[in-house]
Amino acid sequence: PTIPSNCSLQATSSTSFRIQFLPPYPGDYRVVFYKLAVRSHIATILTRRLPSHRRSVDIEQLGKGEYNVTLSAVTNNSRVLESAQCILHGRTGGSQNATALARTSIPPTVNVQWSDSGSSVTSVITIANVGTTWVHLSWVQAEESATSVMYYRVLLKEIHASVDGFPNVGSDGGNVYIVRDQRTWLTVTGLKAYKEYSVHLSSVRIDPITGRGVEKSRGTASFTTAEDEPSAPATLVVIPHPPSRLEVLWTAPHQLNGLIRGYQLNCSATNSTFTMSLIVGPDTYRYSIAALTSNVVYSVQVAAISIRPGPSQTVTQALRLSSPSPPRQLKSVMRTSSAATLTWLPPVSPNGNISHYNVSTLCGTNSARHTKSGWI
Repeated sequence: PTIPSNCSLQATSSTSFRIQFLPPYPGDYRVVFYKLAVRSHIATILTRRLPSHRRSVDIEQLGKGEYNVTLSAVTNNSRVLESAQCILHGRTGGSQNATALARTSIPPTVNVQWSDSGSSVTSVITIANVGTTWVHLSWVQAEESATSVMYYRVLLKEIHASVDGFPNVGSDGGNVYIVRDQRTWLTVTGLKAYKEYSVHLSSVRIDPITGRGVEKSRGTASFTTAEDEPSAPATLVVIPHPPSRLEVLWTAPHQLNGLIRGYQLNCSATNSTFTMSLIVGPDTYRYSIAALTSNVVYSVQVAAISIRPGPSQTVTQALRLSSPSPPRQLKSVMRTSSAATLTWLPPVSPNGNISHYNVSTLCGTNSARHTKSGWI
């Protein structure tokens, strides 16, 4: 059989645990009973045989300290077969923090694999706590003689990352940490926010015959670091469209650090009380701000939002009017000996709203001429 599914451990008081589980995934077998063992850092303090219909068990009257709880399913399909073990880690104590640790240290582990299948040694990595740039790992003490284990070797690497994504990266594409003195935990800092990492644990012990170090795989796990605020948008461009519109364009941040949920856009006038603030969707990279005032300087800011807004890019842009292009197709038709009718079309580029036209007439020869102008 496979291991019991959905195993969890919860502290019900400062001196007790509750273990809950479901049967192994269905297969060609029948579970006869479950084997339960509770071990402190010194020795196994409790073993129990649970009937096949049980789905939970309470372990009470424990002293203050750390415990490993092992659960396996036993079947009898013409021969006795025992499943791999589901191993949970918890801590008891009088303080509220110690009780809470037992709840948070349930391993959200996946992809557990074992080498040396002929060995009876099984262990699992627990992802106890994960932050934006750090992770706390723990694991079960190897079941060989504790004095024979020289150290544990932990390989941590970013999944789908290039080798130069790590400082001091070895040829295996990850960071290697050596844990000595029979310690069964490790805190790693300096990670990247919202990145998936894999962990491989192995132990190195001295072979009593050859005297050499022998490395044995203990298991693998993966985790994703928590989200953090994103960096500022990579680029921000503001294009003026006189007399009353600004077009804002930007690109996504270089460092997302999480799931981008939108962009916050702020616009304010430097010499008036005008302000505007809005949030657009995560796939929006362009916005047009209309109904603005000509000949005013505006400050535009854009920030990406994940779990919270990150730093913003800022651009200052003046919305200035420029001269219109000339009117088109000017024509003159004489109506009488002293009157003429002028016709024309608006300019191609008005660069604003046309308020009026200036009409000038030139009379006389080059040596004696006068000009008459007027607004219409």
